[in-house]
Amino acid sequence: MKFLLTFICCFPFLLNAQNTLSGTVYSNSGEALTGANVYLPTTYEGATVDTIGNFSFKTSVTGSVLVMVQHIGYATDSMRIELNQDTSIAFRIRPTINSLSEVVITAGAMEASDTRKTAVMSSVDVVTTGATGDLVEALSVLPSATPAGETGQLLVRGGAATETQAFINGLRVPNFYSATIPDVPSRSRFSPFDFSGITFASGGFSAEYGDALSAALILQTQNMPDQDKFSLGLMTLGGSAGYTKKMKNQAVSFAGTFSDLGLYKFLNKEAKEILVQAPSSQELQGGYWWNSKKGATLKIYAKGNRTTFASQDTASIAQYGGERLGINNNNFYGQAVYQQPIGTTGFWELGYAQSYDQTDFEVDDFHKILTGNNQQLRAKLTGQYQEFFKWKTGLTFENQAEQLDILNTEKIRIGKTDRKSLAGYFELDYYINKKWLLRAGLRADSYEWQRPALAPRLQINHIIAPGHQLAFSAGRYQQRDIPQDAYAQSVKMAPASADHLLLTYFKSANNRLLRVEGYYKKYHQLATTNTETLNNSGTGFARGIDLFYRDRQSIKNGDLWVSLSLIDSKRQWRETTETAPVPFSAPRVVSVVYKHFFPKLSMGVGLTYRWHNGRPYQNPNEPGFYQKRSPHYHDLSANISYLTNIRDHFTVIFISMTNVPNFDQVHTYRYDGTPNSEGVYQRNEVRSLFPRFPFVGMFIDFGKRNNEIGVQDL
Repeated sequence: MKFLLTFICCFPFLLNAQNTLSGTVYSNSGEALTGANVYLPTTYEGATVDTIGNFSFKTSVTGSVLVMVQHIGYATDSMRIELNQDTSIAFRIRPTINSLSEVVITAGAMEASDTRKTAVMSSVDVVTTGATGDLVEALSVLPSATPAGETGQLLVRGGAATETQAFINGLRVPNFYSATIPDVPSRSRFSPFDFSGITFASGGFSAEYGDALSAALILQTQNMPDQDKFSLGLMTLGGSAGYTKKMKNQAVSFAGTFSDLGLYKFLNKEAKEILVQAPSSQELQGGYWWNSKKGATLKIYAKGNRTTFASQDTASIAQYGGERLGINNNNFYGQAVYQQPIGTTGFWELGYAQSYDQTDFEVDDFHKILTGNNQQLRAKLTGQYQEFFKWKTGLTFENQAEQLDILNTEKIRIGKTDRKSLAGYFELDYYINKKWLLRAGLRADSYEWQRPALAPRLQINHIIAPGHQLAFSAGRYQQRDIPQDAYAQSVKMAPASADHLLLTYFKSANNRLLRVEGYYKKYHQLATTNTETLNNSGTGFARGIDLFYRDRQSIKNGDLWVSLSLIDSKRQWRETTETAPVPFSAPRVVSVVYKHFFPKLSMGVGLTYRWHNGRPYQNPNEPGFYQKRSPHYHDLSANISYLTNIRDHFTVIFISMTNVPNFDQVHTYRYDGTPNSEGVYQRNEVRSLFPRFPFVGMFIDFGKRNNEIGVQDL
């Protein structure tokens, strides 16, 4: 198990010094353009122009920077500047009927295009939501997501966890979650502080992203740091250290983390009985940045980790026929992305990613070893024609090598295969007038060199009134659907597909945000295992309504989120021979997050409450599939952040706890594989190994003092 590792790895990234970019935006007639959006197109950083034409925001980007401004009824403008210190600039833009700014929503909450379906969170949002600092836990409070306490994975709109894919700088991450054993939740392998932008697209997303039936988690790595830094983290479960060296137009960073839950095993009676070896993990991470004077950039990001632990929980490992289940996992992910500007409105980009993952499952003296090796190559080109059209196109090649071995007295190769895919896409944004935007895209995916499967996508966005927007989206999404039992086996069949229909209303004003979305998904060609041979005759659907409300205005220094999801989802797939509810979706899900900041105390407090009614589970003692429901799920987590200076070094102290009221959390039920003497399959409750998990950590940034700690830091 990997508790809080993603949080503790790179917390000090939050503490980077930043430059302030400020200025004014006026029309060519001298009118202050209140509400104009000023931003850096390669990041999520930006600001909105105030009532007298001023804007200001902080950024860690340095060197040659392209700054863009957009405003309803005015032509998009841009300016390339050298940003190595606090800088002020001035824009004067001209009005136009057809402008690329027409259907753009203020950055930092929702974005246009993918926006009606997307919610954007900062790294601080992630850490102050829930109690573990885990990226997936924070996303699970957003509408459309169902918490999965026993797996720790993200379940979106009636889709399995594998139907949500993560992309870092546009490149897919094959092993986003840490390795684990049954009933012990995994975590994201990545710290939220690795990223400058985190976008969660729960449906209807761009043709740029594929191999995902339900959702895309779109991540952008940090930009070049602006100073040397050494940081240290001390925690109740381990430690971390990081060093960054900034040179003229390049920078390098290294970080290391170790964690061991031996203390928690010692303090927790149940864990002491179940765990043979407490979960432990070691991780190394590195980064490299290079910026040219003409705006070209190179970013290299790499991370490797090792995880080990063992359990003797007979209820969870009975399905394996042993008494002890252990796991040893080695994982590496690395990528390099080069980007070159084309004029002021486009760029070309080339990216390569390499990943390796080997998991050794030990059942007593028997070993099952799964080895995956993945390579990806990606090219992208963007441009703009006049003020009406904005386009992007690209190609992606991916090779996934899989190998399965078993080891008892000797090592035996069970299977080995290479899975290849080639995809291409083209997408066009057409700004019809001041109120309407049309986006049309086409993606083609070829798996194992089969005939390409086409996936058209369409979005229509309309501004009803200032701050009010309506959007309609339709499209097909495809993914290779191969059951885990077919790992390393040669499988050649058409990809599964899901047709999405979405209608979204969005309102943003006065630091309040409201989004209501209705959706319908129709599944085709899902993999089924209910016959002697694997086939793709499965079908299904998911339909529902999502609501998201965020209020940072009503309570001074407060931030309130409310999410509500209503869903109906059924499938005939895998082992089922009839259409039945899916085990990974709850019909009703509610999340409430409240954060309050105390500037005088340099402290922030966060509370996160989650509830959903029972998820379906299958009782083999009765006819049918997934005919029963688990108990209702409740969780209330809390965290406290305290910012201070210790011997002139900026320091963050973080305290958190999951399930503060100690709710009785039964996630689902699992039945024995064979009946007892009375012919009855015995039921076992699936619970969290650590139902309440406390954490205390102190993170120090050496060489930096913050004399003006405020709400913006919290």
